[in-house]
Amino acid sequence: MTFTLCNHELASEANNPKLTYVDRELSILEASRLMRNCGAEELLVTDQTQGQLVPIGIVTARDIVTRIVAAGLDPAVLTAGDITWSGSAPSEDGKGAALRSLHESNNQVLAIMHGDGRLAAIVTLQDLLTALAHSPPNA
Repeated sequence: MTFTLCNHELASEANNPKLTYVDRELSILEASRLMRNCGAEELLVTDQTQGQLVPIGIVTARDIVTRIVAAGLDPAVLTAGDITWSGSAPSEDGKGAALRSLHESNNQVLAIMHGDGRLAAIVTLQDLLTALAHSPPNA
């Protein structure tokens, strides 16, 4: 079983100290325990590609509750990779595009990616709304 503890180098790269990431093969049961221990509501799901950790999507506490627990599925058998969704947007697309991506995915969290596939940041709906509220008109 592979999982990663809170506050790894990906977190500091993304300027998000609460970012918690896991390997796609981590069971939902272990992922939810890690979320509880780290105080995280979302996990960045990663995969190893050519020796590099590559973000592949996000799993939220809401995903676990609505897609696994409420459906009566076994969280010890299913993995983070099984239920991850590709909640990401290019960093150069701006706040409006990120907000549209969140709206379309019906989620609260979005990974912002650099053009080369590296993680730039993890933003929440609240982060985006706050940023937009403090932006000058027509920005």
